[in-house]
Amino acid sequence: MTLNLTLDGREISLEIEISRDSLSMKVGDQRVEVRVDSLGAEGLCLWIGRRTYPVTVTRGSEDSTWNAQVRGRDYQVVIPERGLRPGPRPASREDVHRLTARMPGKVSRVLLSVGDQVRAHQGVVVVEAMKMQNEVRALTDGVVREIFVVAGQTVNAGDPLALIEPRPPSNAVESSAGKGS
Repeated sequence: MTLNLTLDGREISLEIEISRDSLSMKVGDQRVEVRVDSLGAEGLCLWIGRRTYPVTVTRGSEDSTWNAQVRGRDYQVVIPERGLRPGPRPASREDVHRLTARMPGKVSRVLLSVGDQVRAHQGVVVVEAMKMQNEVRALTDGVVREIFVVAGQTVNAGDPLALIEPRPPSNAVESSAGKGS
């Protein structure tokens, strides 16, 4: 996905790729692999190469603004309403199931990656809330189209976690193909 944002007055286009256990970001021609660790209530720690970047993020005074502190330096981040441009979507938004956080917590694990096949009731994301691990599961068989979170990220109730494009189970597709012959 691509995130268009303003960081301290500079327009930036940030390409982000999230998989089950890694995060890759690209700004301009430079791509970096990032590991994200939780610092609990204090925020996150980004590992880029051998360097660490403690990060705290708070909501700004307006919906599209965020205040970030990285290694003690304050930044203002503005993400316009249309700043987040996800990859290709299915033709109809009604055909997509959005998985959301049921309560505030911290993402402890992302179990699947974009493009993975998923079965109904299969776990997609694990959110820790009140010292309990809550597995957020797919409602239907399908394909993971987007993952919006990474391990260590704090979420609020209702925050989007993933999008699942429903598909019939693979054995149903095979059996229906066999009936026509």
